[in-house]
Parts: sequence; C-alpha cells; structure tokens
Amino acid sequence: MRRRYHRKPSGNQHSYRCPSCVRSDDIAVQAMIWTALSRQGSDPDGRTPSHDHGWDADHLAACTACGWQGTVRELGGADASSARRQVHLVVVHGDEEIRSVRVFSLEESATSYRNELVRSQWQDCMSEPMPVDPEEAFAQFCEVVMDDGVFIHLESTEVEV
Repeated sequence: MRRRYHRKPSGNQHSYRCPSCVRSDDIAVQAMIWTALSRQGSDPDGRTPSHDHGWDADHLAACTACGWQGTVRELGGADASSARRQVHLVVVHGDEEIRSVRVFSLEESATSYRNELVRSQWQDCMSEPMPVDPEEAFAQFCEVVMDDGVFIHLESTEVEV
C-alpha cells in the first residue's frame, strides 16, 4: 500500500516571491493600520475607524528566509504591476517658462531637494539671514524671487507605470 503525503501549501495569496531566493512562504510586508492611542501606548484592536490594513507597491518588503529587503513591487505578484504611481515634482519656473523639473518617488526627498535649492540660492537673492525653519525660509524666498519671475513649487501627481 502506497501512502500519500499531503504537502503543506506554500506561498501566499498575493503570489509574491523573493527576488533573491525565490521563496514565497517567508515574505513580510510593511503594512498601514489604524491603532488606538492611550496613556498605556497603542492598541491596534482598540476603537479605530477600521481594523483593516493594507500596503502598496512602494511599501517595504522582506524575505525572512534569506534576509532580502526591498519593496513590494520587487516581489512580483498582482500588486507589482500597479497601473498608477504617485510621484513628487520640484518645478522651477522662471521668465514665464519651466526651467527645470526633478521627479522623486518620496515626498520627503522632493521636499529636501526643494529646501536645498533655497539654501543654495539664499545668499544670492536675500539680504537677511536664512531662517532655521526650512518652510519659513522657503516662504520668504518665494516671496522675494517671485518678483524676479522665479518660482519653485512642489507638486504631487499620479503617473502610469
């Protein structure tokens, strides 16, 4: 008599696979959740608008088998081919036309670049010391350079991928 062994099902319902070791049953993703806050800390099972969780293609992912780390997009699967992706643009206008556009996947990177632009041009355009707060410096800088036909702004949009 021949015995049949049932293999334990492997993988995950999202068809994600580690790009390094190709395993599919040791995948972890960084998810967004609601959590209730209290004096004792946080409680994801407490009173919140939703107990759901989620992630998108740009969220962090890891393989606990081999140690690979990257993004959900790199895992393949249904979520990797997301039709739209949010990008952040730093646009510099001058003399009624666009002088330059830089594209960033993270808003923090775009804001940092915008602040660096202000910092690098501050002494050429401004007569007073630069404020410590980058948002205040940006506001003051734009107020002065707009009169010269220059304008820097940060814009977020979705693009097809």
